[in-house]
Parts: sequence; C-alpha cells; structure tokens
Amino acid sequence: MKTRKISLLSVLTALSVSLEITKSILPGGFVIFSGVEPVTFLVVLGGCLLGPLYGAIQGILVNILYSFFLGVSVILPFTASGFGFIGFISGLVLKKLREEDVFLWGLSGLILTLFYDVYTNLVHALLFNVPLLFSLASGFILPPFIGVKHVVSNFLLFSLVYPYVLRHLKHLANQWNLSNSC
Repeated sequence: MKTRKISLLSVLTALSVSLEITKSILPGGFVIFSGVEPVTFLVVLGGCLLGPLYGAIQGILVNILYSFFLGVSVILPFTASGFGFIGFISGLVLKKLREEDVFLWGLSGLILTLFYDVYTNLVHALLFNVPLLFSLASGFILPPFIGVKHVVSNFLLFSLVYPYVLRHLKHLANQWNLSNSC
C-alpha cells in the first residue's frame, strides 16, 4: 500500500509542477492565467486521497520543485510550508466532506486559498519591511487583481470540478485500498 501512495503522490506532484511550468512558459501565459493556479486543487486532492502526511509532503515538494524551474525566492521555505499546511489540513479535515457538498468544497478552496495568500503576503511584508496593508493590497486589489482571481478561480475550480474528479479518483483509491480517501 505504501508503494501505491508514493506512486500517486509522485503523479500528483509531477502534474502540479508541470502545470505550473506550462502556465508560465506559454506565450502570454502569465498574463492570461495570472491568479489561476491548479496547484492548490491538486495538493488538496493529494491530502484527501493520501492522508495528511502525504498531503503535506506533496505541498512542500511541489513548491520546491517548481521554484527550481521558475526561480527560487527567498520566501521559498514559507511558501512551501504554506502548501504543506494546505495538504495536511486537507487530509485531516476535508476528507470528511461528501462529494455532493459542492458549495462546501468551493468554500474550502476559497478559505485555503485566502489562508495561503494572506500568509505569503504577511511573510513578504515582514521579510522586506513592507507595510502589511500595502503588501495585502498589492496582492489582492491592485491590478491585475491576482489575489482576487486566485480566490475566485479556486472557488469555482473546487465547487465545479473537484467533486467530479474526486468521484472518479475515489474508485482508484478504493481499488488500491487507500485508507484515507475522501
């Protein structure tokens, strides 16, 4: 069973990293897809299917790996821990949601995204001695409104796509006897 979990962890991690890299190298990709970020979706999926420990590992690995391809930042330990926390919480709390709870899935995606965005903006403000309100405003409300797009796109992704994907992956999880499955 551990081999299966590691295999699924590897696939979800590779998919997350490759989607982020693809989004970044597409012509105009940063402008078109700014704020739209499938990594949270896949980290939550990993946490729900594999459990809190594997979810945390996936969140940390994804952030470290795509940072090596797209540029390592001084706040990498904090962004990685933020995604690790999302994976961990998903494995603990979100596994209790039913796939029919579409609005709750959307709300969960919104809350986790808000947590990550506020956390990383707080770290940015503290590390670079930037006023906190300015850091939050620059991430959320100043053009191109990346924070707003991030939260709204994850709400929609979690409420419209997540239950469908989860329904199909639960079959695989049951077939592989993954005990933590959502």
